[in-house]
Amino acid sequence: MKKNLLFLFVFSLFLTTNSQAGEVASYDYNNENLLLPIPNGFCNATEDLVGVFTMDYMNRQLSQGFDAHAPVIVFTRCGFEDDIEEMYPWGYIALAENSKPRLTQESINKMLDTFLDSSEMMQKLQEINDNATKNAISEYGMEFVSFGTDETMLAWTDENVAIVITTASYFLEGEKFTEISVNATTALKVLVNYNITDVKNGLTTPIENSSLLIDNSKLLVRMNK
Repeated sequence: MKKNLLFLFVFSLFLTTNSQAGEVASYDYNNENLLLPIPNGFCNATEDLVGVFTMDYMNRQLSQGFDAHAPVIVFTRCGFEDDIEEMYPWGYIALAENSKPRLTQESINKMLDTFLDSSEMMQKLQEINDNATKNAISEYGMEFVSFGTDETMLAWTDENVAIVITTASYFLEGEKFTEISVNATTALKVLVNYNITDVKNGLTTPIENSSLLIDNSKLLVRMNK
C-alpha cells in the first residue's frame, strides 16, 4: 500500500516530541505482565457501561467469525465512560501471541504493507467481517447493511508502530454511518493492537488519532522493555 504523501506531510505537523504518561492499565497475558498506557485524553472504561457493552458486542462479532483479536481494555473520553449515546470517539486494546520465530516491528510493517496491497485478500476479509457484523447486530434485534470499506491505507510505520486507517460506511436501522478507525500495531513479546474509532466529521480526525497512537507507542515500548 503506497503511503499518501499529502497525508504524511500534514500528519508530520501533528507529531509531538514528548510523550507523557497518563493512565496505565496492567494486564497479564501468557505469563507476561504488560503495562498498557491509555492514550492521552482517554480513560479506561472496561468495567463501565461503554466497556461492558463494547466487550459484549465485539465478542459476539468474534463468535460469528470476525477476523480480529479479542479486546482486553476499552477506553473512551474521560467523563463519558457510562454514556453510550456519546461514546465516540472510543477505542480498545487487543493482544495476540507473538509466536516463535518472534515477529519484529520491521517484519510487521512489511507484512501489513504486503497484505493491504492485495485487493483479493482485502475483499475476502471484508466479506467475512461484514457477515460476522451483520449476524452479531441481528442478535440485538437490529438490521445492518454494509456499504463496504471505502479506503484502507498504511499511513505510518516506524520502529515502534504501524498505523492503518480504515474508512467504512454502513446502514444501521436505516441510518447511514461512516466510521474512521485508526489501528496501531506494536510488536513486543506480545503483539499489541490499539484502535481508536470515530464517526466521520466527529470530534477527532484520523491525523489527530494517528499522532496520538504514535506517541502512545513510544510509551508502550519504553514501559515494557
